[in-house]
Amino acid sequence: MRTWLYIHGGDSFKSKADFIEYLQTVPLREPFGLGERPRRWTDTLASDLGPDITVIAPNMPNKQNADYDEWKVWFERYLQLVDKPYGLLGWSLGGYFLAKYLAENEIGVPPAAVALVAAPAGLIDDPGGDNPRWEFDLGALEIALRQSGTRTFIFHSEDDPLVPFAHALRYHKALPSATFLPLTDKGHFLTPQFPELIDCLRAL
Repeated sequence: MRTWLYIHGGDSFKSKADFIEYLQTVPLREPFGLGERPRRWTDTLASDLGPDITVIAPNMPNKQNADYDEWKVWFERYLQLVDKPYGLLGWSLGGYFLAKYLAENEIGVPPAAVALVAAPAGLIDDPGGDNPRWEFDLGALEIALRQSGTRTFIFHSEDDPLVPFAHALRYHKALPSATFLPLTDKGHFLTPQFPELIDCLRAL
């Protein structure tokens, strides 16, 4: 695979009031919101994959309160720019949105591979959970991936504090042909390195 379109994660709220409350109460990382966050594997994804692989990593709309319909418009514009063959990589909410999109839309040239990292498979029962209007049919996703011959990889850590491991098991059950890659100590993959993913993408 020479090109990967990477979609990052984000937060979502069930109502504007919930989002306003979050903005009023969430702790700031540091005074005045300055400084840098700890390094993550996403920061070095392109260099870790090497010069022969292109990574397209757009900033998706409003990651603090992501909306699928807005996201879809932006995603489809970037999808037109991707050289073929290509793969789709989604982390957290980005993986959820990718899965929903693939379940509900036909792509002229489908991805040769899809990798979902810590992706929800449906509603999460917490204040920052996914909006129920974004539910999608996992069976439709399985049909779409099988008919297109898309290779699918599911990464999830058993100790993920944000997206319970049960969501990975839903994908695993619904997508029997997918490669299921459970881990034990990666949390929500807010880690500086992710060698298991790098090795997987390089091999494709």
